[in-house]
Amino acid sequence: TEEGTLNLNSNASKPQGLIKLIDAQDDLSIQVHPDDAYARAEGLGTFGKTEAWYVLHSDGAKLALGLKAGTDEAALRQALTEGRAEDAVLYQDVKAEDVVFLKAGTVHALCSGVMVYEVQQSSDITFRLYDYERFGLDGRPRDLHIDRGLAVTDFDAVIPRPDSAPPPAPGGTVLVDADEFTLILHGADTPTLTTFNAFAAVTVIAGKGRFAGVELILGRTALIPAGREITVLPAADLRFLVAAPGC
Repeated sequence: TEEGTLNLNSNASKPQGLIKLIDAQDDLSIQVHPDDAYARAEGLGTFGKTEAWYVLHSDGAKLALGLKAGTDEAALRQALTEGRAEDAVLYQDVKAEDVVFLKAGTVHALCSGVMVYEVQQSSDITFRLYDYERFGLDGRPRDLHIDRGLAVTDFDAVIPRPDSAPPPAPGGTVLVDADEFTLILHGADTPTLTTFNAFAAVTVIAGKGRFAGVELILGRTALIPAGREITVLPAADLRFLVAAPGC
């Protein structure tokens, strides 16, 4: 896993965004994150955690996304305490170039065989609901946070579905346009990038290119300061994602 902290707001006193490249070689823990209001009310920080995934690779993998129909708090609690999380959580097929938007309060997990680009709010608040009875480095079962996790779970949330990303249009294709952040897919026909009131983070997901004279290859990320216009010189197969603060 590669992880970087990005200050995506030029007026912010602390970073407001994180970008990660996550290669899940095992089923990761089933978890849920709080929203901003809960995080602040509980003294956990300024931000909750809404996030989005762009799937870079999938070996016929699945994602845990939301809850099965009819699962309420009591049913989820019982399934978790009895070690039957799979009976309550909805697993969905996923393929490369799918996009998933995950609002805070959505139960979710990455499963073995998937690699994603993740953009999220700058928060490390994770309530682990189920962890396949794994042990930590201390030889003891890893902590679960069932009570707090159930408290922040949105049982009425619309179930997120993996959507195939459209091909990049000239000037970019918007994949996510949310209050927390935007995510735009670009290809080789983007000659310039412009930022306005905030930084943007550029991550190359295919090919390579030169951004303001700096070469970026697959998997590399660079920050573009606010109020800049830079030239992009692409290789033919260049694709890159640009993350920036939402409105």
